[in-house]
Amino acid sequence: MSYNETIASYRKLLADHPGEALEIGDGCFAVLVDDHLYGVHQDQNGEVSSEGGFDFDISAWDDECDCWDGDISGMQTSNAIANPRYVAINKS
Repeated sequence: MSYNETIASYRKLLADHPGEALEIGDGCFAVLVDDHLYGVHQDQNGEVSSEGGFDFDISAWDDECDCWDGDISGMQTSNAIANPRYVAINKS
């Protein structure tokens, strides 16, 4: 799965789950707010907020394994899409 396919998949999955974040790896989540897709980290209390996000920059994508630089393999990246896990976004 390419960078563009991954981003499109995140958008599609999140469009059907407003107010929720998609877990994409070790304490990292994708959120879609006002049609802006970005990543956030779980806080120290285990909650997910839409504050303090970061863009999914293509420079963090590993073309050799089709995964994010921080992922172990392409399987980890694709598993987050094939078996989505959602959590509520904390509205603090």
